[in-house]
Amino acid sequence: MKDYISRINNRQLSYVLATYMCMTLSLFYLEVVTYEGTPSFLFRIIAAIADATLIVLPFTFLKRYGNVALAIVSAVLSLLMLANVLYYRCFGDLIPGSSYFGSSLTSSFVIKGAIAALRLGDALLLVTGLLPLGLWAFIRKKTSLRAPIKVLRYALMLALCLSWMCSLAGAYRRESIYSGSSRFADVMEQIYPEFSVDWKKYYNNTNFTGYVVRCVQRAMHSDKPLSETERGEIRRFLSEHAAAYSPSTATNEPRNLIMIVVESLQSNVLAANKGSEAIATLDSLIADSATVYVEKCRVFADKGRSSDAQFIYNTGLLPLSSEPLVTNYASKDYPSIAKALHYGSVEVIGENRSLWSHGITTRSYGFDRLVDGIAVRGLNQDSIIFSRALAEIEATPAPLYAFITTITMHDPYESRAVNHELNLNADEYNAPTIEYLERLNHFDKSLCAFLTALKTKGIYDNSIIVIAGDHEVRSEANVNYPLDCNVPLIIINAPAGSYRTTDVSQLDVFPTIIDMMNVHYEYMQVPYVGLGVSIFRPYTPIDYEASRKISEWIITR
Repeated sequence: MKDYISRINNRQLSYVLATYMCMTLSLFYLEVVTYEGTPSFLFRIIAAIADATLIVLPFTFLKRYGNVALAIVSAVLSLLMLANVLYYRCFGDLIPGSSYFGSSLTSSFVIKGAIAALRLGDALLLVTGLLPLGLWAFIRKKTSLRAPIKVLRYALMLALCLSWMCSLAGAYRRESIYSGSSRFADVMEQIYPEFSVDWKKYYNNTNFTGYVVRCVQRAMHSDKPLSETERGEIRRFLSEHAAAYSPSTATNEPRNLIMIVVESLQSNVLAANKGSEAIATLDSLIADSATVYVEKCRVFADKGRSSDAQFIYNTGLLPLSSEPLVTNYASKDYPSIAKALHYGSVEVIGENRSLWSHGITTRSYGFDRLVDGIAVRGLNQDSIIFSRALAEIEATPAPLYAFITTITMHDPYESRAVNHELNLNADEYNAPTIEYLERLNHFDKSLCAFLTALKTKGIYDNSIIVIAGDHEVRSEANVNYPLDCNVPLIIINAPAGSYRTTDVSQLDVFPTIIDMMNVHYEYMQVPYVGLGVSIFRPYTPIDYEASRKISEWIITR
């Protein structure tokens, strides 16, 4: 009988050890995939050991159901880590805590992007995560915890103390170097920030378990109201900024505003294909002396990518750097172009309004109506979007504001989304690049048909038309173009005069539009022209740190 109990305990010991090894291997794989050279490779090994030890140790105290509980936790964590690996490949960060509860994660666009980001090595996470579940199915005998488990428990306690001491010491040393401060409180604030969170940085400093704890904290977080001091600082900042870039006193006949935000159109794509058949319409616009063309417009779109670009263009504010702002802050009373113009307004998108909370942000930005779900699937989506946008523009009394977002050029580029017409050489381009260029060509031709129809219907000449990219081509999309953190800006029928082509960013689009439309707009009882600088005004360097703080207060409080 004694030998039987010992044999069973040894099985249990073997099970816990096997789970611990699997957990360590999974966490180390996550460390390797997200490794950027900041923490040392040895630190990543120690971090994986620290996480695995902290996760496994509590289950050694459970006398009953400890094995099954550990097996379930292991399986859930492996799926959580896989989700973070895919998110990291798309956005260069771990999943923000609030995004786990966002409906956007179930969108077909997000799912397709995640599937395209999968790699063969990712199977390791599923194998090592589900292996303990299989082991538990094989070892199901209920036993009391005896000497072998107790020995393992003490060993894990020792490993936990040593590995976490090393992890925190490494984080403290790294942050003290980066911050340039030797004050303990300052360094600890960098490691454990009170509010703003760079999720990848927080993960680097506090390991995966620290990241999970922070996610839970953020899920339970409630918004704090603006204090009077913060409210006064925002008003002073906005007033001082608007004083230098206030609109002119000249009176102009009201004109329509049509803004087209182009999916994944980065600057070097236009430069590389200049004069080619793929962008004949864009080339002709750029060559027109009456067109305002800024080749390089710095991208500030962040975790929300397309939704962040729409936020910047509509509000003149910077997005959050820690999470897609539409997850928790879509319904705020934001400043916006639509509210400044007081025109009849419409937003036209191809996807469903649930993606990136479009149904909410449309109201927050002051649009009268949203047209959505018109090109969720199928071929040649941009032509459908432009055709519907034209009908909506015709149905809206002038002057009007139309905001159109294209979708065809969204990755992944592994499957055909448009009819191929370019006959590109497969020896010159890889398959994803050919698909991207074909989609670019489809957008270009759809744009041509749209502009031609506006001319035919007498709308074109009385409209300022702004065309801008939303963000760069994602690095995981596997196209030939190197990453370019700039997008083009094209303005048709802009007022005559000189304009600036250097030091331009997405933040400058809002004040440029306010400048062109010649409107006076107030937000929080002070003049508001956004946080950038109109390209028709002399450039003054922007304090981006202060601008980000002001934006964050407006968004999160």
